Amino acid sequence: MSLALGKYKPAIANLDTAYYLFHQPLRQYSIGRIYDAHLKNETAATRYYRKYLQLYKSDASEEEKEIFKYLKSRVKNN
Repeated sequence: MSLALGKYKPAIANLDTAYYLFHQPLRQYSIGRIYDAHLKNETAATRYYRKYLQLYKSDASEEEKEIFKYLKSRVKNN
């Protein structure tokens, strides 16, 4: 296991548990960001970004609306 994975694996597990308990789509985005920005695993990141896009609710905050627009264009280009 790489040092980076060892460092971020607990964070991914915590976010996954938080999603399971509270069903907040933003947790899927956060997991994707860890894979994308820190672990440089675009395949895993895209998988979580797609989950977020599927779970997105239109009554989301302005910040989430921006995230949705960004991810929609990014995932479309992959």
